[in-house]
Amino acid sequence: QLSDRPIWEKPKQGLSFYQSQIWNGIYWIKYDQPHLPLIDILSAFSNRLFYGQLGWFGDIESYQLVYVLISALGVGIVSLFAYEISGSYVASAIAGLSLGLFPLFLGESHLNMKDPEQAVFFMGSIWAFWHWVKNGKLGWWGLFCLFVALALATKWNIIFLPLILIPWLFFIRFKSWGKLGGLGVLGGLGVI
Repeated sequence: QLSDRPIWEKPKQGLSFYQSQIWNGIYWIKYDQPHLPLIDILSAFSNRLFYGQLGWFGDIESYQLVYVLISALGVGIVSLFAYEISGSYVASAIAGLSLGLFPLFLGESHLNMKDPEQAVFFMGSIWAFWHWVKNGKLGWWGLFCLFVALALATKWNIIFLPLILIPWLFFIRFKSWGKLGGLGVLGGLGVI
C-alpha cells in the first residue's frame, strides 16, 4: 500500500533517497507511466555501490553517475566515428565538442535517465553497423546487436533504426551515382 507519510519527509539516516518507501513499487505502478528498466537498474546498482558501499559520492550524484558515464561514451563514439570517417583530429574534436557541449545534450545527460542514453545506444549501433559493413568482422555485428539490445532495454525509439540503415544499404548496393566505392554514399560525396 502507499505510504501515508508526506512525500517531502526525509528518509532515515543511511537510507538512500531512492530506497525510501514513500515511492514504493505500488506508487509507480499506480501513478507512473512505465519505462523499460535498464537505466533504472544500472542507476540503482551505481547508487548502491558508490553511495551505499564505498561512500565515494553523494546519494543523488551516485545515482546519476550512470547518466554521465553513458553520455561520455556517446561523445567518445561520435569523436571516434568522425576521426574514422575524416582522418582528421580537428574534425574529431569538433564533432565530440559539438555533441558534448550541445546545451540540450549537456543538460539532459545529467538529469534525464532515458533520452541521452537512448541517443548514445542509437549512435553506437550505427557506428558498429558501419564497421560491420566496412570490415565484415563478426565482432562488429555482435557490438551492433549489443547496442540495439541496450537501446531496446531503455526506450523503444530504436525501432526507427531500419529507416536509416536500409536506405544506406540500398545506396551502397546499387551505387546509383556511379562508382561510389566500398562505403557507398559517403564515399561518393568525397567524405570517405
